[in-house]
Amino acid sequence: MSCESLILDDKSRAYTIPHEQVFEETATVTHEAYTGRIGEDKLFYLRSRGLSEEEARSLIVLGYFHDIMVNLPVEYVSIFNKAIELELSRMGGVG
Repeated sequence: MSCESLILDDKSRAYTIPHEQVFEETATVTHEAYTGRIGEDKLFYLRSRGLSEEEARSLIVLGYFHDIMVNLPVEYVSIFNKAIELELSRMGGVG
């Protein structure tokens, strides 16, 4: 299992409370949780492919919403993307 949270400002917090209920005595179970800022390595990768820093940050953040957006009608996805980019631009120039 993998759990990732994205922190976009100094006020945000993410709390992960793992709960695993395993009834198989021979099973090996682990939990992984990660919370943090956008990694410099991810930004470098996208910037080395021609994206600006703002475009790279926006792409990474929008990637967190992918699982939700694939289930929305196409016309809502466009509106959703614009709303997220507008909000991100208010938080520091992303979007």
